[in-house]
Amino acid sequence: MKKLMLLSLLGLLMVSCNTIKNRSTEESISSFIEESFIAETSSELSFESSSSSIEDSSSSEISSSSSESSSSSSESSESSSSEPDLPPDNTINISYYDNDTLIYNQYVDENTVFTPSYIPEKENNIFYAWSASPNRLEYFDWTQTLENDLSVYAFWKLDGSDEGYYLPNSFVTDFQEVSDQVVFHSLKSLGYRNVLVIPIQFKGDVTYSEADLEKLEKGFFGEDSDTSWESLKSYYYKSSYGQLDINGTIGEVYTTTQTKAVVKNASDSTLRSIHNLALSAQNFSNEELQSYDLDHDGNLDAVYFMYRTKYSSGSGNFWAWTYWDGNTPNTTKPTIDNHVWMSFEFFNEGYGNAGLDAHTVIHESGHVLGLDDYYSELTYQPAGSLDMQDYNVLDQTVFSKMALNWTFPYVVDTDKEEVNITIRPFESSGDCIIIKNDWNGSATDEYLAIEFYTPTGLNYKDSQSAYPGNNIRGFTIPGIKIYHIDARVAQLNSSESFVKYVDELETGKKHAIASSNSPSWSFHGSTSDRNNFKLVHLLEATGTNSFKNGSIAKNTTLFTQGKGFTPSDTTTFFTKRLNFNDNTPIGYSIFVNLINSEEASLTITKI
Repeated sequence: MKKLMLLSLLGLLMVSCNTIKNRSTEESISSFIEESFIAETSSELSFESSSSSIEDSSSSEISSSSSESSSSSSESSESSSSEPDLPPDNTINISYYDNDTLIYNQYVDENTVFTPSYIPEKENNIFYAWSASPNRLEYFDWTQTLENDLSVYAFWKLDGSDEGYYLPNSFVTDFQEVSDQVVFHSLKSLGYRNVLVIPIQFKGDVTYSEADLEKLEKGFFGEDSDTSWESLKSYYYKSSYGQLDINGTIGEVYTTTQTKAVVKNASDSTLRSIHNLALSAQNFSNEELQSYDLDHDGNLDAVYFMYRTKYSSGSGNFWAWTYWDGNTPNTTKPTIDNHVWMSFEFFNEGYGNAGLDAHTVIHESGHVLGLDDYYSELTYQPAGSLDMQDYNVLDQTVFSKMALNWTFPYVVDTDKEEVNITIRPFESSGDCIIIKNDWNGSATDEYLAIEFYTPTGLNYKDSQSAYPGNNIRGFTIPGIKIYHIDARVAQLNSSESFVKYVDELETGKKHAIASSNSPSWSFHGSTSDRNNFKLVHLLEATGTNSFKNGSIAKNTTLFTQGKGFTPSDTTTFFTKRLNFNDNTPIGYSIFVNLINSEEASLTITKI
């Protein structure tokens, strides 16, 4: 057990005491929290604390009475040469840091769930989260049982209230709630999730080996070091800044009664039958099935059917997709709806030629979460191909992460004529910016979205060389990505046709995101709007819309230091030229003042 830090290191020791109701003094002492302030670490840093007692808890705070303090003072010559008292038995130490500076120590009972009530303050900053990492945003999971000593790090966002921008802490409309209304019940994007993987082999065809099943386990739920890049679990843990923890089970192998030749061109109803039979073959109890329905909606949260035979894009059902079965929900015995159908052999493509590659299952899992494809069925590729939901590479982009509630943007105050904002690398901080007059308070609106791309973190490997799976290479330099997002919500009629745009969902009505990068997936009412209104469009610093000709984004697409965006110079990027699709003026120019490895400084000017 760690000893208390000496007062000479602390600067100031503050202890207080609240006894726990319905416990004897001895019981209370044995479950004390011992807290120590380090008050002189920074002239700008302080803590706010809650003085209310914690009821029915396994821990409380220690205090030292005035008489004890007086006694300690009178015997200072003795205490200065003696060891400080040990903390109570069966406790763990939580060390709170700001960068490299220890600002707070706390002892809590081990094997308990604990949420800190102390919130740091720092001038010109907003406390955002306690991070498990000192170098990036990685939300610490306070829902877990604490078993060992740990360190957490204060993660800050800029307080722009006096500078012309602000930081919301929630969205008015939830993207997943919209996407669930016309597609499937998406896997919830926050917290602990439990998915089911069922290996399938066809009658008379290649079968799973133990090595194959081990590869499935590592590809889905392993550490990044178990793969040639990332596993499904490790990718989404990092991309979500520690907020999505995908876990699950590799089920028993199911052998179909149909041959490979029959399954190749089988109907949807036949595939649904295979899905249901494969699930039945697991012999799960109702309680076991319910463990895969953590949102309790009566459908299994996500099922991955991994067929063993080789895939081929031109071979009927032997490809990869995410779809829904439409089974009637049953909270007692949850049914299949949201699912992935893909070949085990995708793990052997790309980097998997010499190891294990999860790029494809990561992309498909974006759909499991409710995200659309950002590539198009047409020549025009509006997102520029360089994104996980586009051509299966790099990190998820700014719209995806806002849609899934993994980050919240700095929003420009439209009353200001000029705003200066500094943002950090998006992949490690979640820093991003929204520009839109009369923004509706949600990711589900039309706006300009800005992120600072760096070839680091989840972007690193795909930027070092072309990804072997499709020969696409990520940006190799840092730079600003500016997107035109049109994620407005459409209200639909009973036949799922467009009625009108709405900012908030209306009870008893059906809704969908109106735009898609592929016209056939759009819910717009007119052919012109389906073809021209794109969900995610990456703007090009060159001023030329090369994506209309099928070009792939490259380094020159990024807005680097000294470059800027002005609507009048980029009218080919917008269907309404100087206006958004909703006919409101774009109304702002953006200039990149400075870029280095740690931050980018932008000036946003009303025009």
